[in-house]
Amino acid sequence: MNPRTKNLILAFATALFIHPASAKSPNFILIYADDLGYADTSVQMMDSDPSTKHAFIKTPGIERLAE
Repeated sequence: MNPRTKNLILAFATALFIHPASAKSPNFILIYADDLGYADTSVQMMDSDPSTKHAFIKTPGIERLAE
C-alpha cells in the first residue's frame, strides 16, 4: 500500500473519532477491495438500470447490508 493511501485512510479514521457523533448519525461502511468495479456485486446499484448488478458473482454479505 502506498503512503498516500495510508495517509488518506488515517485521515478518514481520525476525522471519525474527532467529530462528535450526533444522536442520529448515519452509518458508513468502507469496503476496501482490489479490482472491485461498480457493477461487480450481486446488489443492483441503480433501480433504473439492471446492468448495474452482476449475474454471476454472488455477494451475500453485501446483499444483507443493502437490505
